[in-house]
Amino acid sequence: MRGTPGGNLTGLSLALAEGMGGKWLELIEETVPRVSTVAVIGNPQSPFVRNFVKQLELTAPTRNLKLLVIEVDRREGIDRAFVRARQAQAVLFQRTR
Repeated sequence: MRGTPGGNLTGLSLALAEGMGGKWLELIEETVPRVSTVAVIGNPQSPFVRNFVKQLELTAPTRNLKLLVIEVDRREGIDRAFVRARQAQAVLFQRTR
């Protein structure tokens, strides 16, 4: 992805255990002031990504957060996904092989 003038991108890569979706949303709320929308970018073909998105979809409403789920199944779509993700204040990117 090409850099965005004036933009910030921070990342952290960890394996996620069952039930961690709520913890990720909690962490985002603690670090991103006034967050209301969280974009989730991932491959819909991955069972891991599908399960993680399901966890987030169950938890987000309890935290008054909106999710923007962006499905990407090819490398070529990643740049467009991050352009769409600009609608959100935070992004969770789930990369699986």
